[in-house]
Amino acid sequence: MTGNTVKILRFTCVLLAAVSLFSCGGGKTDILKREDLFTLRLGKMEDHLSFFMLDNHYTGGTIDFVMKDGLIYISNQDGGKVMKFNSYGDIISLVYNEEKNPVPIVLKRVSGDTVTNRLAFPYPFVSPGNIAVGSNKMLLVQDGVPKERRIQDEAGQSVFDQVILRFDTNGRLKDYLGQEGVGGTPFPFIERIQVNDMDEIIVFTRTLSSWIVFWFNEGGQLLYTIRMEGSALPLPEKGEKLIPSLEAMYADSSERKIYMKIDYYADAMDPSSKYRYGIQFHKSAIFIFDIQKEGYTDSFEIPDTYKKPEGLSILDDKKEKSITEFLGAASGGYLFLLSPLGVSQYQLMILDRKGKVEDSAVLQIKDDEQIFRKFYLDSSGILSALLCEETGAKLVWWRTDELISIAKDRKKAED
Repeated sequence: MTGNTVKILRFTCVLLAAVSLFSCGGGKTDILKREDLFTLRLGKMEDHLSFFMLDNHYTGGTIDFVMKDGLIYISNQDGGKVMKFNSYGDIISLVYNEEKNPVPIVLKRVSGDTVTNRLAFPYPFVSPGNIAVGSNKMLLVQDGVPKERRIQDEAGQSVFDQVILRFDTNGRLKDYLGQEGVGGTPFPFIERIQVNDMDEIIVFTRTLSSWIVFWFNEGGQLLYTIRMEGSALPLPEKGEKLIPSLEAMYADSSERKIYMKIDYYADAMDPSSKYRYGIQFHKSAIFIFDIQKEGYTDSFEIPDTYKKPEGLSILDDKKEKSITEFLGAASGGYLFLLSPLGVSQYQLMILDRKGKVEDSAVLQIKDDEQIFRKFYLDSSGILSALLCEETGAKLVWWRTDELISIAKDRKKAED
């Protein structure tokens, strides 16, 4: 068998694997298969989700979730609790505020030195928010501090009132992290918590004028503090009159790098009269910031995507540029971005660190499933989501890790 024949066979296998991931989408698009794992009911019981709506709009507090080694952790700020489920939706453990929750029925309330499965651990959460989980199963939970511990900055613009609680595998509080590390002063508003493959803890925070990233080792010792001033964000090209807005930041899973997605806006101008009537979205870019080198090492523009405006007829082919949503980075520097295409359809793009589109797919998410939604991308490349509707919340996933495997095999076949 010749080398070319081997390459053809390998490439054919890659194509067959790709076909198995998709279902037909009416002959026009390919829809990536979605698996619905389980549904949470709304309510106050230990395995229920609590949130509030006003005029069919979500008005509740933070809901966050993590998938780790087949287990799903869900924080519920309105419910004052963090729940842990298996992949079938059976609740395994609970950390909860007794003042906001009834006495658990499914789970046994922990007492003394009890060590067993399916336990409920009381803890006086103030306002639990973002969460993360390490390889050692340590649970990290963002929480507020009492009023007497809150700090205001010198300019009076930002309040520092949040900490990261760390719970051991038995659900008991170990310590908490602040700006300086274990037992430190509170953080400003926490946008996101990440734990990378080395169990380093990355806390993304925001003030009115900047983003501040705190990078800790596994033990909670502060390694780096990085401040990104909104007034000093990089531009894709010098001389362009654009207004930058930092939309999201994620840490690499194995390297001390941060991926920053910046959206750029330009003057909106009437083409005939040249009258400027506001600003409009222009384009987006990814910048890679190396923590140890303390500078940007690479950047690229995100490919444009377009959506069909609401209210148009089926025959109207008018489209407008859409803004992509940055979902995170999988191991190997594969970046996931999502953008709306039309009713209930979204385009997922997977880019490498140089901006090359490694793969793309269409995801289906119904409008009535998006009263509130939250995505989670694990380091292997599996994309999952918590989709809230009027009657409950669905935990779903897409096997996007297989798209990454196909991309890697395709590269090998081409070499």
